[in-house]
Amino acid sequence: MKRLIALLNLVFVTSISLIAQRVDPISAGNSGSIMLGVNKKVYAWGRNSASNILASANGVLGVGSTAAIVTSPTLVTGFPANLTFKQVSAGGLESFYALDCEGKVWAWGANDYGQLGNGLKGGISASPVQVKAGAVAGTNFDDGSGNLKGVKFIFGGLNSAFAVLTDGRVLAWGVNSVNGTFTSDGQLGDGTKVDKLTPVFVLDGSTNLPLTNVVKVESSDAAAFALVDINKSGKGNVYSWGTNSFGILGRNAVGTLNSGTERSFSSLVAYPVVKKDTTILSEIVDIKVGQVAALALDSKGFVWSWGNGAWGGVTGQGISVTHSDPRKVMKGEVGLGDTDPSGTYLLAKTIAAGMGYSLAITKTGKAVTWGNNLSGNTSSCLGGALGNGNLMMNVTYPVYVKTNATTKDSNLVYIYSGDTWGYYMNNKKEVSGWGCNTLGMLGDGTTVTAYYAKKITLPVSLPPMQIISTISRRDTTVCSQVFADKSLVFKTSFNLDTSLQKLYTVKWYKNNVLVKSSNLADQSYIVTSVGGYKAVLKYIGADSSCFGNNPVKDSIVVGQYNSEIAQTINLTYTPSKDTVKAFVNALYPSYNPRYKWFKTEVGGVAMDTSVAKETVAFNLTNQAITKNSTNGSVQLFVEQLARKSGLIAPASAICSTNVANIAMSNNLSNTIAP
Repeated sequence: MKRLIALLNLVFVTSISLIAQRVDPISAGNSGSIMLGVNKKVYAWGRNSASNILASANGVLGVGSTAAIVTSPTLVTGFPANLTFKQVSAGGLESFYALDCEGKVWAWGANDYGQLGNGLKGGISASPVQVKAGAVAGTNFDDGSGNLKGVKFIFGGLNSAFAVLTDGRVLAWGVNSVNGTFTSDGQLGDGTKVDKLTPVFVLDGSTNLPLTNVVKVESSDAAAFALVDINKSGKGNVYSWGTNSFGILGRNAVGTLNSGTERSFSSLVAYPVVKKDTTILSEIVDIKVGQVAALALDSKGFVWSWGNGAWGGVTGQGISVTHSDPRKVMKGEVGLGDTDPSGTYLLAKTIAAGMGYSLAITKTGKAVTWGNNLSGNTSSCLGGALGNGNLMMNVTYPVYVKTNATTKDSNLVYIYSGDTWGYYMNNKKEVSGWGCNTLGMLGDGTTVTAYYAKKITLPVSLPPMQIISTISRRDTTVCSQVFADKSLVFKTSFNLDTSLQKLYTVKWYKNNVLVKSSNLADQSYIVTSVGGYKAVLKYIGADSSCFGNNPVKDSIVVGQYNSEIAQTINLTYTPSKDTVKAFVNALYPSYNPRYKWFKTEVGGVAMDTSVAKETVAFNLTNQAITKNSTNGSVQLFVEQLARKSGLIAPASAICSTNVANIAMSNNLSNTIAP
């Protein structure tokens, strides 16, 4: 038996982190909040009077009350009987939106600029009204009565709103110009500066046609953003339009360059966000936008940010600096498992953005915040937005949200924010909140600001955790031994409490053939051969017709490394020195493969090691190398170790020498005559 190749016995656990564009069950604006219950009904709380300068009536929450403040989640009334919903969104200044299970959009609250989309302008509507079809009137997106249908995602802006159609185009309505105290040139993205009372298309600047392949939309006070998934891969590019205050659009005027100091221009149509190296910001799976800065989460978990970082350090750079180019958020105080391998940058699975601060759930399920911790425009709070117990101090890097001075929650999944307050949800669907509460916006029944996270009692449970889009494809190449010892394990990472796991399935496919199906109690699959693997995770609860139409898919290609040892080992003998010189003619020397040299076929202690084509020398007498008794020849044997470059293992790793049943490649010994 020839000496064995000792390939790396690698336990390779790949987490297919199913981060995706999601439908938030809780949404918050300037001083009011809204939620969707598991019963598919809508609840609202917070300030119940319009704060716009043109409106001054109570009742904007739509809960049938004229009280100035509503401190607990209260059912929104005025919808047609038996109507059910799948998404809600709170506008910036007391306008609210709900998407019903048939894809129709409803709006209520302040309507100073036509942001309710029903063709009217002025005052408030205390009862929900339907958004008109506008630009899609008379098409399949018209319900036959002139109202909009066929919508898959909605977002309420400061005084404007957006709807993503099922075909991936985007509609917008409301304020679109410098109007009163609100500076908002081109926020609707339709190529004009004219306010619109009914929906119009957001245009792609490169074609002047409607922007397409849109997954979701977000907006700040005066700028808007879309996540565009051209390849239907579940990850895409970010487009922006509107007013470029402090570089928030993340690009120059036409989306081709980004000096890092792009400032003060209006873009009336959409162009891609660009990094400083002129490449488009890509591989993005989610976007969130605050008042002065934008966030994007990529498929590897990095959080990118840009905009007015001088406002409390909201862009997470460790300093208060304004920059128009997207930059990765620094790790701050987060620990092992929540940073990249260099220990420099934050890794997250969900993100959110407030008025001047940012939020994230880390990879290991903890909440962090950074940026402005001071009062809001209308709420007169003394700090609390960051939830770390500090009253007023701004923080330029991520810090943990805590439940008291020493404790932080774990097993967190999603995070949401209002202007100056936030919420997170754990894997049991329990909600905690913190921050400014002078207008009852936390929904805890009080008007007391919370400087630490506290449990919020909701009238009904939240809907099933939504999974909408696909993410993260990686090519994984491994040593052949991991197939034999079954140590290559793929595992989905949707963190749910055991009580909820039966409501979801995960199906595994190899080369498009179903190979395993289970609920989330078992999210792993053992890979035993090369091929293309796909995990499909889907909600299957009783109400899946409204909540669970979009399974998550993630694909990974598994390949196998070939041996890096060539057909021959080169041996030369120098009689005068009684010495053999040897080297391996490595197929891939740039990978720096390592080898051990032996004088016996099995057992024994290695005489030396070499790297790539490095030559080693052995004195026959000193090394006690035995010559063949018949012809006086000698033999040397070699074992392959891990790659020094780290493509298979870290540079410090050494492969085991006792891996059985892996035969040496051809001609890995050579006979020489003395």
